[in-house]
Amino acid sequence: MGRVRSDLGISGFGVQLFDFRPGDGGPPSHDEASTGQEELYVVLDGGGTMDVDGEVLDLGPGSLVSVAPGTRRTITVGPAGLRYLCVGGVPGRAYEPPERFA
Repeated sequence: MGRVRSDLGISGFGVQLFDFRPGDGGPPSHDEASTGQEELYVVLDGGGTMDVDGEVLDLGPGSLVSVAPGTRRTITVGPAGLRYLCVGGVPGRAYEPPERFA
């Protein structure tokens, strides 16, 4: 995982780079209900699937997926690996990074 936001000095929104190799497990299934953060996933390379509250979406280069805060998302890495940016923020509030990304 690359800490794009902190590495580039971005303070208005969260942005992280995730890079999974073939055979890697994806990130843990989660929602952002506790933070209120909306997230945009931008697939850069590779592929896989994203389960968004039971709707399974195919991911490939150029895919864009927007996920609301209370929506559970589960990403499965495809055989070519998966590289994506995740951009997030809370509507109407200044960005405050979660402790794990501070």
